[in-house]
Amino acid sequence: MDSHLDPSREKEQTKEPHVILLDDQQSERNYQEGKDFFDSFHRFEKATYPMPFRFFTFTASLTLFLSSAILACFLIISLFIGLLALYQSPTLNGPIHRIWKILRRLLVISLGLFIGSFSPAFGFGIVLLYFIMQGEKLNVSILSRMMNK
Repeated sequence: MDSHLDPSREKEQTKEPHVILLDDQQSERNYQEGKDFFDSFHRFEKATYPMPFRFFTFTASLTLFLSSAILACFLIISLFIGLLALYQSPTLNGPIHRIWKILRRLLVISLGLFIGSFSPAFGFGIVLLYFIMQGEKLNVSILSRMMNK
């Protein structure tokens, strides 16, 4: 029997590490930043917000919603022009993708602000979650400072 065909020999030859070493300073700093962010977000959730702040978020959400409706009209026009070219032109497809990306952001931010006028922590949490899920880099220290105020 050949040794290269014997599965028991393969198990003996491959060794997996038992411990993976991490840079303790880096992991401790990341843990502390995450803990600070969570603590500041928890304070953000428990805070009370005045009516002018809630009115501002409600007005901003309506403004963004109306501007997203105008942008949706531009998207429909761009889709129609792209359809005429059978989506073969990269110069016509580029604006379609950009307008669609901006429209999605506007709708999420307007939804977050609308919900934020009733429950600020939940509304802003929706916006933060969207940007994190999209792979956007968020500066934790700036967000922590913003939520502490």
